[in-house]
Amino acid sequence: MYLRNICLLCTVVVGTSSLNAQSPTQPPAQPGQTRPGTTQQQPPPVQSTMTPEQVKALEGILGTWESDAKSLQSLYITFAITEENPIFKSTTMSYGEAKVLRMANGQYGLKLEIYDLDRAGKPDPTKLKRKFVCSGTWLYNFDIPTKIIYINKLQNQNMRPDDGPFAFLFGMKAVEARKRFDISFVQQDDHYVWLKVTPLTAQDQREFKVAQLGIVKYANAISPKDFPLKIMWREPGESMQTWDFKSVVRNDLNKVSMMDFTVENEKRQGWQIKEAPAQSSQQPPTGQPNQVLPTGGSVPRK
Repeated sequence: MYLRNICLLCTVVVGTSSLNAQSPTQPPAQPGQTRPGTTQQQPPPVQSTMTPEQVKALEGILGTWESDAKSLQSLYITFAITEENPIFKSTTMSYGEAKVLRMANGQYGLKLEIYDLDRAGKPDPTKLKRKFVCSGTWLYNFDIPTKIIYINKLQNQNMRPDDGPFAFLFGMKAVEARKRFDISFVQQDDHYVWLKVTPLTAQDQREFKVAQLGIVKYANAISPKDFPLKIMWREPGESMQTWDFKSVVRNDLNKVSMMDFTVENEKRQGWQIKEAPAQSSQQPPTGQPNQVLPTGGSVPRK
């Protein structure tokens, strides 16, 4: 799952606009909720078709992501992760950090680290849970308990992070997005546009059943305008993932360097390097009704 999520993560955030963050006057209310002194309103139902105005707004969002992806050189983000398992009726909280760097040859270096939380609910740097690194040529999968790094050579040296629920965000043109995904409005207000995304191809259906994005409509203390601050998706096995972004730093080489995409430090610390075992191919899942995910989210102020 997390082998895919390292690509998913970059897919989500690479194409968003440059960070000119300004604190909003107050955090947006959660969609479907109202502030004190206002009349309670229920969220509108999911629309099967979009109005011309909604189509225009969606095309504007896709155009912004596609255009701004061209200027991305580096990216550092942090985010909270909530994993809900309906079979075991369990919820797991964790913390993630990710880095992206555009290499001189046009390839991308990707790095993802997931940490458990301590008893106070804060990230514990001593409890590394998962780690993946992509150098553009090699994919390194860290087995934490055994201190073994399993490596895979990428077959496609011009790999772009285009797997997962939000592949269309990574510089994909709107016409291509429509071929792979059914994209519709859930609702919008003064602060957020909420989109529902359903995969249309067998490959994308292996990754997720349905997803929902909460896209902030203005620059704020965390992210630029048109950034998906909250992302939720339901996997084929019915598990649900929610990522809440906490910080976004673009094009700051003090946060990201070439050394982030090597394993030289780990080798000096006693990690072993082994070739990853071959994996069997997966078959597309059988069709099941998609479910609308709950909306929610706010933009905290620093």
